[in-house]
Amino acid sequence: MKYDQLINKNYHIQQRNKTVNNNNFIYDEISKRIIQSVDILNIDVKRVLEIGLQNRNLEKFIISKFAKSKYFSSDIAFDILKKSDSINNKICFDHDEWVFGKNIFDLIISNNYLQFSNNFELLLKNINF
Repeated sequence: MKYDQLINKNYHIQQRNKTVNNNNFIYDEISKRIIQSVDILNIDVKRVLEIGLQNRNLEKFIISKFAKSKYFSSDIAFDILKKSDSINNKICFDHDEWVFGKNIFDLIISNNYLQFSNNFELLLKNINF
């Protein structure tokens, strides 16, 4: 890796696994605000990626708003994905090791998760290329 390891990934995964299916007021409030922002979008959304699975609020809304879209839930912690009641595609990957090509997703969302990046600038470049 060419950047400093500010976030210990093994510790981060352990902490994420402890939060499986916990309801959290903060995540719920952030979900509401993301939903308000997405609700005003007037674009065709075919493929959506959620980075850092928190709850199903965003997934349920996006699937209802963009009925023909394909939704992908992702997290660095496999246990979160495994225990999630999400009915859609699940991808376990480290957001600092971007594995997707150009223009794969029409919409990428995250609920209070991207701050756990060791290289935020690179992550944004990967998302936005």
